[in-house]
Amino acid sequence: MESQVSEIKEKINIVDFLRGYMTVQPAGKNFKALCPFHHEKTPSFMIFPDRQTWHCFGCSLGGDIFTFVEKYENVEFGEALRILAEKAGVDLRRANPAEYHYFQVLYKLNEEAKNFFKKQLKDPRNKKVMDYLAGRGLKPEIIEEFEIGFAPAGFETLTLYLVNLKYSVDDIIRSGVSFKTERGMIMDRFRNRIMFPLENNFGKTIGFTGRLLPEFDDGKTGKYVNSPETPIYAKSKLLYGLYKSKSFIRTEGAVLVEGQMDFLMSWQSGVKNCVATSGTALTSDHLSSLSRLTDKLTLGFDNDEAGLSALERAIDLAAAYDFNVKVLNLPKDYKDPAEMAEKNPEGLKKTVASAEEAMEFYFRRYLPDKENLEIGDSEKGIKAILAKMKIIGSSTKRDFWIKKLSKKTLIKEEILAEEMDKIKSADNSSAAPETEPEAKEKTKVSRQDLISGRLLSLISANNYWEKGEAVLPYLSGRHQRVFEILKNNKHKSDDPSVDGLIESIYFMAGQSEEPEKEFDKLKEQLQKEYFKEKRKAILDKLKRAEVGQNSGESEKAREEFDALIKEELNLSSSGKTK
Repeated sequence: MESQVSEIKEKINIVDFLRGYMTVQPAGKNFKALCPFHHEKTPSFMIFPDRQTWHCFGCSLGGDIFTFVEKYENVEFGEALRILAEKAGVDLRRANPAEYHYFQVLYKLNEEAKNFFKKQLKDPRNKKVMDYLAGRGLKPEIIEEFEIGFAPAGFETLTLYLVNLKYSVDDIIRSGVSFKTERGMIMDRFRNRIMFPLENNFGKTIGFTGRLLPEFDDGKTGKYVNSPETPIYAKSKLLYGLYKSKSFIRTEGAVLVEGQMDFLMSWQSGVKNCVATSGTALTSDHLSSLSRLTDKLTLGFDNDEAGLSALERAIDLAAAYDFNVKVLNLPKDYKDPAEMAEKNPEGLKKTVASAEEAMEFYFRRYLPDKENLEIGDSEKGIKAILAKMKIIGSSTKRDFWIKKLSKKTLIKEEILAEEMDKIKSADNSSAAPETEPEAKEKTKVSRQDLISGRLLSLISANNYWEKGEAVLPYLSGRHQRVFEILKNNKHKSDDPSVDGLIESIYFMAGQSEEPEKEFDKLKEQLQKEYFKEKRKAILDKLKRAEVGQNSGESEKAREEFDALIKEELNLSSSGKTK
């Protein structure tokens, strides 16, 4: 690893390399550019040729060519190493076979699995799957282009296929296509499912989403199953279809939908600048990735209440990243973009072209559908709209929408502006972050605190102390401390921030009609959050060790990652998580 990293750095000039991503200007012996990781008008991104490093004085990110590729392309260190090695002409297999194997075998296994699933779909015995896809409106050429496949019903069909190809069981499990049960049996993760390969920004298969065939959907098994996170796949970073659509997005802006079918049907109808979330809600990583391609974002979510609520969250988050956000106003006859694409493809293209401003969507959602309103008709709706306006970073845009709202409600602009000023920024779901890293940290902490705090409120209100011991290892650090304080019938500590948590937990206590069901649901969510954060921490540790050329720490991090995966699989197999 030490020799190959050094060799790549020697062969690639960082200034010439970064010119492929941005406009670089001389600044003395160094160079400067507009930072691609946050919006700015004055360059604060500096490149230091003598050290072969870069640093942004606006958002505090920095590193070498490896860290740049990781952050810009949303890939893990192993993929960044492969990309730069190919550019530098360095043979990774010859330089370090062990390191090459650790990452590359995961790509190979996912590729083999994809080809296996494609063959299964073409098997005449699985004609019902092709009939289902045809019934959903997908044409054969789209199925072929996006390499959709089918996972058969057998418990170890794919596993045995890969073993016969001489892949080790440990690597097969590590790739995510199979898992180990509590009894030690190796099982296929995907069974009786339509398989959608997931590709990174360079077209490499890194995981899958499996959609259960409707005839096997008994309501007890998840309709969708996704590959677990691995050293090459992080679902919070991946946007389905981005590899295919990024060139269209650069020129036309992005259309973001939910799920593979919405994407595929939109693509088929001619909307080529489309991407989809896959297995997760919209994240700051998704938006960061899109922001490097465009500042125009159109959102097309399901046409029901759940979809509208998700749409609101997405609008607020995207506004915080300075996107010009629009919304698809789907006719009520269609439940989602996929259905409209199937029944009226030209209509979908026109709807995309005529997408409305996000604030117009809020006007429709929160105000009665008539030209002018009496002042008392929609006070609650007006306040909701003003809260959304306050998130807008541009004062010019806020002034424009206040004028529009004044005209619609017949309320003076001055009064509306005064009411907006009274709304606390903390009440808004997505205040604009100063930097991307800060935004991610706040999002992560708030979610962890939210789940831990609500669990502690249920525990303290219902004396679930024995049940609480089972979740104690997964609580955040401060909440573990609060658990011990409350369990010992104490109400104070020597830390004001902990005392604030105790006070908020007391306020939340007793607000559940079915505390046991809520406890079990929150416990599952907390465990998932715990393993997600642990995986991220270990992978970050691995990357730091590899960049620092510390082989001992690299090996230790790999062992920790494998142990964590086994712990999660054991927990899942024992029924403690779903």
